[in-house]
Amino acid sequence: MISKQLNFFHSNNDIEKFITYFRKKGFALYPYLVNHLDEIKQEEKLDKQSKIEIIYDSNQIEYKFIEKQRYYLFNLEKSYAIEFLLCTPSEDNKIEAGRLYYTPKYYEDGKQTLKSDHFVNEANNLLKDFKKKFLKKTEYSENWFFTEDINNLFKKKLAEWAQNNNVIKLG
Repeated sequence: MISKQLNFFHSNNDIEKFITYFRKKGFALYPYLVNHLDEIKQEEKLDKQSKIEIIYDSNQIEYKFIEKQRYYLFNLEKSYAIEFLLCTPSEDNKIEAGRLYYTPKYYEDGKQTLKSDHFVNEANNLLKDFKKKFLKKTEYSENWFFTEDINNLFKKKLAEWAQNNNVIKLG
C-alpha cells in the first residue's frame, strides 16, 4: 500500500471546526467502525470514533466485517476516502498526534490498483488546503504541525514535548 499523510496535533475544540470545514468542501463524513452497515450515514456515530472517514465517492467505499468482534471496519485502502485520525489522549495526561491520510493506490492479489487521478488531486488539495487553513509550525512545534489551540498551550507553558516529540504532555 502506498500512502500520503499529514501529521498534526489539535485540541478537542478544533474537531467541530474540522468537521464543518470538510462538509463545506462537499465531503460526506462516515464513521470508521459500525455495528451495522445501516449506521454508516448516522451523524451521531461520529462523536464516538477515533477515526472519521472523509468520503470522496460514496459509491467506492468498502467496509469489512470482523467476525470475531462482530462489527464492520472501514477499508481505507480500497475506498475513495481520506481518513481523519483524531488526536487521542493517552496515559499520564498526554495526547498522541492525529493525521489526515489516504492511499492513491494499493495492491491486491499481487496487482497494483490505481485510484482515479481526480480523487488523488482532490485528496492532495484537501491536505494542502487543510494545512494552510488550520496548521502552523512555531518555535514550539519543531517539525510538527499544531493548531492555534495547541500553540497557545505551549505559549502558556501548559504543554511540553514528551517521548521523542511524538506526544504532547499537558500540565
